[in-house]
Amino acid sequence: MVTDIATRAAAELELRRRNKRRSGPDLETLPLAEILPHYTEKERQLFQKARFKAMYGGRAGRKSHAIAEYILARMIQDPALQAVVFRKYRSAVTYSAQLLLKNKIRDMGWDRYFEALGNTIRRRNGTGFIAFTGIQDHNATSIKSYENFGIAWGEESTEIDQYSLDLLIPTLRAPGAELLFSWNPDQTTDPVDQMFRVNPPSNAVVIPVSFKDNKYLSDESRQDEQDMLARDPEKHAWVWLGEYNVHSNAIIFSGRWRVDIVDPSTWDGPYYGLDFGFVIDPTASSRNWKSPDGSQIYVERQSYRYGLQIDHIAARLKEDMPGIESAVIRADSSEQDTIDYLKRHGLPRIVPVEKGPGSVETGVKWLKNHEMIVHPDCVDMQNELKRYRLKTNKAGDILDEIVDKDNHLIDNLRYAFQPLIKSVGRQYAESRAYW
Repeated sequence: MVTDIATRAAAELELRRRNKRRSGPDLETLPLAEILPHYTEKERQLFQKARFKAMYGGRAGRKSHAIAEYILARMIQDPALQAVVFRKYRSAVTYSAQLLLKNKIRDMGWDRYFEALGNTIRRRNGTGFIAFTGIQDHNATSIKSYENFGIAWGEESTEIDQYSLDLLIPTLRAPGAELLFSWNPDQTTDPVDQMFRVNPPSNAVVIPVSFKDNKYLSDESRQDEQDMLARDPEKHAWVWLGEYNVHSNAIIFSGRWRVDIVDPSTWDGPYYGLDFGFVIDPTASSRNWKSPDGSQIYVERQSYRYGLQIDHIAARLKEDMPGIESAVIRADSSEQDTIDYLKRHGLPRIVPVEKGPGSVETGVKWLKNHEMIVHPDCVDMQNELKRYRLKTNKAGDILDEIVDKDNHLIDNLRYAFQPLIKSVGRQYAESRAYW
């Protein structure tokens, strides 16, 4: 092991020295293959001309590292090149891709070409720069500011929804503009997987990688990989090999729902809930029914909108679910002012739900005791049911605590059926063995 560490350290040191020697005036005239001579055969696929370039796979596959180096090398060649790096939220970029790029500039000996200024990385002796943003912060108007950029990189692309992709892709319209994506796969239904693995466009380079392709893999990472393989092979396949996460015991509704179309004319309902969105969360609602025998819940329609202003909520709900304006809607009681406003502006029967200690766990337990049927059009509900999970510790043990994520439509379901949940809630509240 000591020999391996010494060999790898020597190789990395030689790489840094080589790049520092190449930091003279001639570096700008070199082809990418010479600027990045350490690239593997797979990583060199990034040099191909293509509109889309996608790298996916498990942990430690060097996806982000390879793309970061590629973008910087392109900007060395072209001092006027403008690039934007995005994740779902702006705050997530600062300590991921933005920090990685800064470290790459230092480690590759490229300080003479770049300088970090505020929230950008600028090309010295040129007009090019790298901007960082959260894709969720943009609408059809604001995203136009990137139309002349030459590169856009979406890191952790499983976070990015279809709406955001549909905004971004037609925006980059400069000749030769490239859209790069990197991600660890989670679900086959994730928009980025649908786009590049299920039905990839003809002008895309799609590159699968794993830790096995990383010649710089540390001994610590190698040991972590082996430990997980021995402890939990299914989780290992997802985390390290980049397979889909479909068998985790931490998924709360695993095996408790299916996609189908039901005629609810004889069912009890409809029941409507409403979970309010904020700056980065969607406003979520659905039309739901309960089967005559009480064993099933049917989610017939949904409304799931980001960036919805309070004066647009009623109109959007009416558009997505006609008839909701005449129904009782049970909404998040923490937003009483919003409820009062909507009661006066198009949703006269909206009411707050009662919430208290244990209400989330009690409601989820009640939902889990039913088979849920989801209409094929309710894609966001399907995605939440696939991802809603319990926390795990570093050893992979499942904890008795729900992750506060992927829950907007699920919270809406709890609100919708709150009177029925409340009637049986005491028997659930007496125990912490929810799962």
